[in-house]
Amino acid sequence: MSTHEFRLGLAEVGHTRYPASFVWGVKTAAADDDAFRLIESRVREEFRAALTPAKKAALVALAKPIYQIDISGCDVSKDIKDPSHYVRVHAYWAGDDDAFIAQQLPGPEVGAGGDVRVTRTDVASWTRGVAALIPGLAGPGRLPTDSAVEFDQESLGDAKLAVVAATAPKSTAAAAFRHMMPALCGQINLNVHAVDGTDRRWQMELRWHDIPDDGRYLLVVDEVGVAMGVSATTLAKTMNRVFNTLKRRRDAAAAGSQG
Repeated sequence: MSTHEFRLGLAEVGHTRYPASFVWGVKTAAADDDAFRLIESRVREEFRAALTPAKKAALVALAKPIYQIDISGCDVSKDIKDPSHYVRVHAYWAGDDDAFIAQQLPGPEVGAGGDVRVTRTDVASWTRGVAALIPGLAGPGRLPTDSAVEFDQESLGDAKLAVVAATAPKSTAAAAFRHMMPALCGQINLNVHAVDGTDRRWQMELRWHDIPDDGRYLLVVDEVGVAMGVSATTLAKTMNRVFNTLKRRRDAAAAGSQG
């Protein structure tokens, strides 16, 4: 389905939260607001006519995830105005037998989305399917794992951003996130949602950097970070371990509130 259809489809099932990793914009031939409303009405009717039970189930599940992955990235060695190298994925599991992976393909410009592909997968292979959608993997980076990465806090507008400390060694995988220029890189945000009907969630950020002539590195951003070279398989396993950590933190918070 197109990004336009995806937006309208979420509204059809009462879902108001749009995936954070997706762009909202669409490109149409509308010359003014009235023309856009006519186009949107036509797209809505066509979407309703083509809405299958399977497609509706995927959209409904998106509204109530328990586990959620958002991926956004691009190749910073290329023109930032070229939409072709941007990566946008939103994956979710609502606790049923199957999980879903939504990938927003590049549109005609950076701020406008292309088609959205939603696939259903079994839970056991969910994170492997997500990891496979990050392109350009040349193999894991060769620098050794650093299990004691320290962070500095830098201001980004009103927000604080954790960045690998300037004192990070150049001899470990932490160097890929402080002392080296990546090509394809981005963020992987993992969320475990509360199951008590509230909107609480437990989150952790991962970052990946592809270093030319070396390979892919992953950074786990926690109180003490971990940087490592990763294959697609290692990336999927790391996401699973992070989900287990977040689930334990959620369950501990629930037990504490009951005590």
